[in-house]
Amino acid sequence: MSPAAVYAPTSARRGRQARQAARRAPPPPAPAYLTRRLPLYQMHGDEALALLETNADRILAEIGIDFIDDEALALWRAAGATIEGRRVRMPPGLCRELIASAPRQFIQHARNPARSVQVGGDATVFVPAYGAPFVSGNGGDRRYATLADFENFVKLAYLWLVIGWGLTAAAILWVPSVTHGMAQHAFTAGAIGHMTLVVMSRAALGHNGLPLKADALLSAAIACVFVGAVLRVTANFTGAAAGPVLMIAASLWSLAFLLFFSRILPLCWRRMPAYLAGDG
Repeated sequence: MSPAAVYAPTSARRGRQARQAARRAPPPPAPAYLTRRLPLYQMHGDEALALLETNADRILAEIGIDFIDDEALALWRAAGATIEGRRVRMPPGLCRELIASAPRQFIQHARNPARSVQVGGDATVFVPAYGAPFVSGNGGDRRYATLADFENFVKLAYLWLVIGWGLTAAAILWVPSVTHGMAQHAFTAGAIGHMTLVVMSRAALGHNGLPLKADALLSAAIACVFVGAVLRVTANFTGAAAGPVLMIAASLWSLAFLLFFSRILPLCWRRMPAYLAGDG
């Protein structure tokens, strides 16, 4: 037997080398968009579609939509819509007329022509879309949001969830002084309490046409919830002082919601602005 025959790679080795080479090879370029080959399915008949359009026209004509952008209001006025303050009401048939003037498809050109995409027709384009489009700062300025703003919102919203799961893992691993109850309080007093207070504040302010900005009372309430949750979770580490620490945590939580209700309850008797109530 010749030396070449002795050292010839087996079929198994050749297969393994081929798989390794395939893994190391760069992936083939993905298409910029997908072209659908499936037929379109009509979920409703012509009668149901006509009924939907009739009721949509009625809502747009009688109730309308609020637009906060002056340029958008000017465009609607030029198109024939009725403008009252920020409220735009479209006469029946206007939306269909405007939609008919738009192209069925167009090309969105990229800096790299290979990444240009077709919008409309039989094309499906996937894009990342998440986060707030605008951000308001403490100074009252309103600007376009950045990726850094999105990252800060995510970190703030999920901070307590990370703490809760970390405490759960520590309790499972029998870390001294860490209990499952601490993890539960991180999820409830921390994550749920903090998010609930913020969402209720946003809803109360928004439904009354007020700026979505925490004033001194709401900021103090949110701070009390946060500090109270920290004390409640860490009380087990304070030894003999655990009792007073728990009392302080409970007092801060009570104070937080007392501050919240003192700020929000007067809004419950306030008349909703006409442009929000739909009677203006």
